[in-house]
Amino acid sequence: MKISLQFGWTRLTALLSASAVLTSALGTGLAAAPTAAPQRSLPSTEFSSTAPTELLRLPGAVATAPGVTISGENGRFVGQVVINGSAAAAWAVLTDYNNFASFLPNVESSRLLSRNGNQVTFEQVNVLRVASVPVRNRVTIASSEQRPSQIQFVVMDGNEPIMQGVWQLQQASARQLVLTHQVVISPRSDLMRDVYSRVYRGELETTLVSLRREIERRSR
Repeated sequence: MKISLQFGWTRLTALLSASAVLTSALGTGLAAAPTAAPQRSLPSTEFSSTAPTELLRLPGAVATAPGVTISGENGRFVGQVVINGSAAAAWAVLTDYNNFASFLPNVESSRLLSRNGNQVTFEQVNVLRVASVPVRNRVTIASSEQRPSQIQFVVMDGNEPIMQGVWQLQQASARQLVLTHQVVISPRSDLMRDVYSRVYRGELETTLVSLRREIERRSR
């Protein structure tokens, strides 16, 4: 990932902070401040009634790695990857909260904290190198599962949501899936929105490729 560093110190500080949050968001759940309560009801998201085909109407669609498409701008992004594997294996990977570090880049460790029906809370430690500086953060993550095809998430700063999104699985054929990730980022300032947007595309591509690799491995 190449990032222009002609930001000055203020922008570099913002980049380091934003990168840690973004790494968390690219997991399959909701990132919250470390002091957040373990149990949290997810607020309603704008994706709750959105059909999968409606998720793709964003500008600037770009094919990156083979089978991967990323589109969006100004804090709204959609990533999509075609996977040769089973729906059961895909769901197992997306909800393997104790083992994300074994297949998701930049995740150092993760562990399930609680489950209440389809509401899950887990802890995740992320590491990302930005301008040769390692950024490590520990977050509490929650997700709302709609088995077998959707996981909604919200990123919280205290009680204020700053990011929301959804993972969706679509069956394309008997042995082919489409995994879609959509996110809306709502940082408090234009600077943070710019920083988040610079980081997000590259990290999303890496995450989608890694998820595809693990799903296909488990589908064999």
